[in-house]
Amino acid sequence: MFDQRACSAPQTIFIERNARRSLRDVGEMFARRLARLPPKPDLDAYTTMQILNVRAQWALDESKDVIASSDGANWTVCMDRELSLKEAVQSRTIFLTEIGSWRDLIPLLGPKVQTVGLALGDLDESIAFALAATQAGVARCVRPGIAKQLRIALGRQAADQPACPLGDPQAVVGEEKHEGRREKGEG
Repeated sequence: MFDQRACSAPQTIFIERNARRSLRDVGEMFARRLARLPPKPDLDAYTTMQILNVRAQWALDESKDVIASSDGANWTVCMDRELSLKEAVQSRTIFLTEIGSWRDLIPLLGPKVQTVGLALGDLDESIAFALAATQAGVARCVRPGIAKQLRIALGRQAADQPACPLGDPQAVVGEEKHEGRREKGEG
């Protein structure tokens, strides 16, 4: 299930400011999708404490917002406008950061960020971002949902299953941060 343990799993998603949806609106869209997921079967004490700690820190900071599951540490959506790569918590904890432009992200990118998910609507802007990101040291710029297409081709996922339990929240630029850790069962 969507627990963000792979190095290509989204941790922080950057969303360009726009007039159609506020950061809170996008956060609520994520929360509604996450609420549809079945509860996590076994959540260890360490991960639970990490999640609860992040929730408390974000709830106490007036410049940040948090929406969390009412059934324990099942999922968390953290929202802010601070241009930074957040420390990955994993386990259905997502950080949404509103930015003015994708160009603001380039100074944050480097070789430690292996994969960037890119969902810009304009092809020329997408190409410009991908060029700037790879010049900064990012190894891969991919469109969200590509992994689903591969799993379908290999017969590992039914075509009617969603690519991601979150669907397409109209996020503009998503970032996946590699923490250099391997979880049990990862290759």
